[in-house]
Amino acid sequence: MFAIDQVTGEPTPIQHEDVRGIYPRTFALDSSARMLVVTDVEPKLVRTGAGVMTIPANISTFKVGSDGKLTFTNNYEIDTGGKLQFWSGMATPG
Repeated sequence: MFAIDQVTGEPTPIQHEDVRGIYPRTFALDSSARMLVVTDVEPKLVRTGAGVMTIPANISTFKVGSDGKLTFTNNYEIDTGGKLQFWSGMATPG
C-alpha cells in the first residue's frame, strides 16, 4: 500500500501485505473500496526444511481501512484442476 503526497504526487510505502499465495495475478476492490480481493492463479511447489510442499491457488480477502491499510480476513484455497485461475473479480448483485 502507498500513501500519495497530495502536492507532489509522490508515493510513499505504508504497508506490505502477504497475499497467502505464490503467483498473484489479479486484484479487485469492491465499489465502496472497503474490500480487496487478490487471486493467485495456480498452485506452486516450494521447498521447505522437510522437502517440498504445494501452495495452492487461492483467493485472499482483505478489509480496507479508512487509512487505506489492509487487514487480512480470509483465504479460500482453489482446486484449479491443473488449469489456471486466470481472472477473478467482484460483481454487484443487481
